[in-house]
Amino acid sequence: YPDLFPLILEKVTYSGAHCCDEIAAEDVSALLKEAIQLGEHLIAASDLDKSLIAEFAQTLKDACLIAIEHGTIIQF
Repeated sequence: YPDLFPLILEKVTYSGAHCCDEIAAEDVSALLKEAIQLGEHLIAASDLDKSLIAEFAQTLKDACLIAIEHGTIIQF
């Protein structure tokens, strides 16, 4: 699904190591949309994978909503 989740795949989960990576404030709304879509595309996943992906999507949505509320970047 690279066309559905470009920010998640290229900016969030692209590697196992993050050091001062960030999502620009102007990209947070698009990332929020991807996180919402991710939660809706769990049909083929196993129950454990669904649970982990749903938790990841919810955590990402929460971070996006806070960043939007404060007009800030997301940094990790």
